[in-house]
Amino acid sequence: MTDLCEIVLDAIRAEIESMKFYEKLAAATKNFLLRDKLAFLASEENSHKRTLHKLLRDIAPEKTEGYENRIAGILAEEFKEPFEGTVSDLLFKAADFEKRSSDFYREKAKLFEKEGQKMIFFYLSVLEDEHYAILMKQYGFYKENEKFEDYNEFIHLGP
Repeated sequence: MTDLCEIVLDAIRAEIESMKFYEKLAAATKNFLLRDKLAFLASEENSHKRTLHKLLRDIAPEKTEGYENRIAGILAEEFKEPFEGTVSDLLFKAADFEKRSSDFYREKAKLFEKEGQKMIFFYLSVLEDEHYAILMKQYGFYKENEKFEDYNEFIHLGP
């Protein structure tokens, strides 16, 4: 039998990694519009983490105590510092991670017997697909306009 608790803990770990990556990337960008988009994505990942924590509590209430200590571990390659590459490179890496996260949620949803738990994973898959689309649009722009942050004086004026 598959350990659903471990699946949820893996998902929480991935959401935390994504959130931290978006926060660091947002802090490093000069473009306040991109910074706002990345802050939004970080907030979304935090929301996913909270949802998964509730699911963990439903599946195994005894395992929720100190769970964050158990999931602290090796960061995915995409999120290891220092961040190297262009803005478009980093956006592409983040988009790829979102796509793999969506696939993970869609595949693992099938393992849950309770319909509500299964639907949470399917819904998270849809949300990760939305993140992928956002990042690919940004990637497409930056791939064609890599020097945008260096030359556009208006993007530094932020709120």
